[in-house]
Amino acid sequence: MKLTPTQISFLKYLIVGGGALLIYIVGTSVSVEILNWSVMLSNIGFYTGVTLFSYLCNYYWSFGASGTHIETLAKYVVLAGIGVGLNALFVYVMTPVLNVPIYLSTVMFCVLWPVASFLIQKKYVYN
Repeated sequence: MKLTPTQISFLKYLIVGGGALLIYIVGTSVSVEILNWSVMLSNIGFYTGVTLFSYLCNYYWSFGASGTHIETLAKYVVLAGIGVGLNALFVYVMTPVLNVPIYLSTVMFCVLWPVASFLIQKKYVYN
């Protein structure tokens, strides 16, 4: 079975996202537990770092973008902000309102959002 270009891009996108998640979890854990950084400094620093990592990897590898960084980065930042807002809304509705356990609501969002985000990035951000 031969993969389509969109399927290949999606697999690359998932690899980048998984790598970013791994860097974020390990980086914040090591910086707080071993290096004694503050939780907020570690969280903000690594979240910002993996966001930039994801943007650049997706720009060059997952999507092979042709637009300038000025236009694509601006779109990416807007989409990332929307993702943070949707995450907060989703988790709030699922957990305190519908009494879904936090681990399940966050897992559900982590399954749903990457698919929507990929489609938006493919059609809007990196196109």
